[in-house]
Amino acid sequence: MPLDFTLTKFCSLRAAVAENYPTLILSEYFEGATLLPERFAIMRHDIHRRAERALFTARVEEEAGIMATYYFRKYGSAFRPDIIREIEEVFKNEPKFRRGPKGNYIDENIYYAFGRTDANRLLFTVFIFKRNNEALIISAREMDYKEKSAYSKL
Repeated sequence: MPLDFTLTKFCSLRAAVAENYPTLILSEYFEGATLLPERFAIMRHDIHRRAERALFTARVEEEAGIMATYYFRKYGSAFRPDIIREIEEVFKNEPKFRRGPKGNYIDENIYYAFGRTDANRLLFTVFIFKRNNEALIISAREMDYKEKSAYSKL
């Protein structure tokens, strides 16, 4: 059977996972989460190049409620320290938070951060606030019109 890395195949897989399995990120599985579901899926993406495509994939998964783990190469076009730094800037520049949907585990819920980078870009970030007081970033992107409006009202 040939490998199929098309967008059509990915969307089909995403729909099947979202409908049939709770998803875990790799760290939840390997850290020995106490209450693993009987059946679950782990989505892992190794990003070797074209980080922009990974951002698209993350958005598609986030819309379907799928949590995934992304590994970026530390060389070439996939490793973008500038993007990682910008996401960190949102959290240090007094962002506004909203609670998102309930997470898979007790006290690990999804939150949204609306904030500014040092360059004054408005970013929308989806993250899990972990029990160890760390934020696990799921997705980050520039705010759209509705998010900018919500940000101004928070």
